[in-house]
This record gives sequence, structure tokens and C-alpha cells, in this order.
Amino acid sequence: PVSMLERCKAVLHSAYREWSKEAEEERNQCHTPILQQLAKWLPITSKNKYKRRVSVPGSGLARLAAEICSRGYRVQANEYSVFMLMASNYILNNCHRQQEIYPWVGSTVNVKRVEDANQSVLVPDINPGELIYPHDAGDLNPVFSIAAGDFVQLYGPASPCGSWHKGKWSAVVTCFFIDTAPNVIDYVKTIHHMLEDGGIWVNLGPLQYHWASEVAPTSASESSDSRYETSIELSFEDILEVLQNAGFELLEQSWHQCSYALDRNCMRQTIYNCGLFTV
Repeated sequence: PVSMLERCKAVLHSAYREWSKEAEEERNQCHTPILQQLAKWLPITSKNKYKRRVSVPGSGLARLAAEICSRGYRVQANEYSVFMLMASNYILNNCHRQQEIYPWVGSTVNVKRVEDANQSVLVPDINPGELIYPHDAGDLNPVFSIAAGDFVQLYGPASPCGSWHKGKWSAVVTCFFIDTAPNVIDYVKTIHHMLEDGGIWVNLGPLQYHWASEVAPTSASESSDSRYETSIELSFEDILEVLQNAGFELLEQSWHQCSYALDRNCMRQTIYNCGLFTV
């Protein structure tokens, strides 16, 4: 299993990516196209403000979900990692002043200078309460929530709560998320189950496929995890075909170059050519 150190590093990287001023450009690369699609296909008016319900699975430290909420949507983030959940709870509800973190302190490879690994940033860059507790929400507060647990098991047709979620969501937004599934078709079925008639799904991200068979397990427990053996890695084109066969209508599709928790001083720079679709 992933070590405690690796989980802590992932939280630090996410805190940098989602809640630091230094990562604003990176957030704009992927968050802005998503927010533009929401505004285009699911516009907010004075009559429907904070009434259109948006689900954001794989929410990490919840910055994208909070930004969506600040634009007049009623949002429920969803996250599986207890480490991300604890960190997001602290930032959203208890971080009354900026904290200094060292997101790259665990870096030992591709380091130009020792000082680069010891650089600090301040988080959060804005007051999260202004995003998730909007002053104009009135009696509808709270309009932001987080659901902890596996996305399919919480929202899918076979979930104990599946009937409650059926056709109850105006939109689902996924960012760097769909490739976390051993079988992306399970996500497609779950989202189709959740959306109301005319509801939209906006997705942006690469297809890294976390359970791809060519990713060598690092421990005995991982080697026995059946998800490595049953993972299905569809191409982006195949996913679009699956979506249309599942009953979705393709509204828009485009490509966007995005980084993910990129250390600008690192000797290795990874840029993803991310596919965006709205269905």
C-alpha cells in the first residue's frame, strides 16, 4: 500500500495546487474551462441561484468545488482519501489565518538546488469561508457539503442511497478523476444514474489510469489487488463512444494543456494534454 509518507506528500502537493497563490496559473489551466462550461450550459440566474445541485467527485482539498459554489451552485464534493478529507476540513473550516507549508520538502530527485526543496508557500490564498458560506445564500445555507467515501458506492445505482441520488443532480464535474476507476464505465453508469433530464457532465483530465497493469505493484498486498488485473484502459475516443452509447449527448469537446502540482524549479516538468468534454 501507499506509504504514510507518500500520502502526506500528496496532501502537501494538493494544498499547494489548490490553495496557494503560486499555483493560480495551474488552477486556471483546468478550472477555468470547467467553470466556463458550467456557466454556458447550466447558467445561474436570480431565480435558480443555489438551487442547481452539482456533484464534484474526487474533490481533493475541495478548491474547485468551493469555486463552483461561489458562482451560485449548490455543491457536494466527494472524496475517498481520509488524508485529503482531514486536510480539506482544516482548510475550509478551521484555517483562520494563512499557514506556511513546504510542499517539496520530500523531493529527492530532479532537484536543482537544496533550497528549491525547502521553499515554502502560504495557504490558503483566500478565505475559504467567502466561497462556501456565501452571504447571499440566505436560508439555503449551507450550500456546500462534502461526502466521504467511494464515489460509485455512495452514488451508484447499487448503492443503499442510490434511489435517493437517481436523477437528483443538475451537473457532475470531474477534474483529473475518471482515470482513478478500475473500470471507467462504472463511473459513466453512476453519473448517468445521478443526472436529471437535461443535466450535464463536465470532465477535464488525462487518462493516467491508476490501476493500469503496466504499473508495477510495489508490495505484496498491492500485487494481490485484483484491480490491477481487471483494470480497463479505454482511449479518449472510446470513452466518447461509450458515453453516447450510454445515452449522453456530446455538447462540446476540446483539448487543454495542464500541469498537476508542478514544481516550477524541478528538473522534470510534466504537462498533460487534457481532454475536456461536456455531455
